Amino acid sequence: MIKTNLLFLLKPKADLVYLFDDCTLRQAMEKMKAHRYSVVPVINHEGKYVRTISEGDLLAYFIDNKLDFEQSDNIKLSDVPSYRSYKLGEISAEPKDILDIIMGQNFVPLADDTGTFIGIVTRQSVMKAFIKDLEEQ
Repeated sequence: MIKTNLLFLLKPKADLVYLFDDCTLRQAMEKMKAHRYSVVPVINHEGKYVRTISEGDLLAYFIDNKLDFEQSDNIKLSDVPSYRSYKLGEISAEPKDILDIIMGQNFVPLADDTGTFIGIVTRQSVMKAFIKDLEEQ
């Protein structure tokens, strides 16, 4: 079992690539391409976690709506559905709760006690902490 405090596993929002829910489809694609991420958190301007969006979600929207790239400037990210829901964790959660979530997704978006998005815990950081705890036993 991981004994590490979740704050030590947190990759803070300031170090992340994320999107605002009112950005355009084109802005989302360009930012994801520039940073080479296939999945990113989406937040609103109040800092609250909205959801997670993937390249697959963007591609499916393009195909389903028979769009060309020029049209992507006129579509808000909020209009693009997510086909997979990433569960949100809370910073006050027990490490076991985060383990249960991370088994089914690449990272867990975390919110503070007010629901404000503060960062993510990656599967890699959880595995490293787990290995460290095993080595210390």
